[in-house]
Amino acid sequence: MLEKQARRTQRFNEIKEKYKDLSVRFAVYSIQAFKERYKAVAENLRVFQDTYRENDIQDVKLQALLEKEKKTSLDKEMALSERQKSMNEVVSKIRAEENGKVLLNQKLVLKHKQKKHFRKILKMPVQKWKH
Repeated sequence: MLEKQARRTQRFNEIKEKYKDLSVRFAVYSIQAFKERYKAVAENLRVFQDTYRENDIQDVKLQALLEKEKKTSLDKEMALSERQKSMNEVVSKIRAEENGKVLLNQKLVLKHKQKKHFRKILKMPVQKWKH
């Protein structure tokens, strides 16, 4: 019976040592697996962060370009507005001159008619003036 007890104790100790060894191996394996997963996740995170930074830099560049284009466009619009204003002033002056010319032509025609009329009257005998 003591022998049986000793064998059982020995068997228990062997199983206990095997369990301990397997537990350590499993822990090492688990830690290695976690380390590999951690490295993979860290690498993915680094790649995503790099991509994010690149996109952020590109976004800033594009926004700066957009602002530059907006300023250029606004400057062009203001220059165009000034040119249109100047052109409208010139067109107004031309119209005023043309209107003045038309009035002068009308006055000239009227003066010619009056001149003709007065010449006609002057050529008439004096008796017909009284009528």
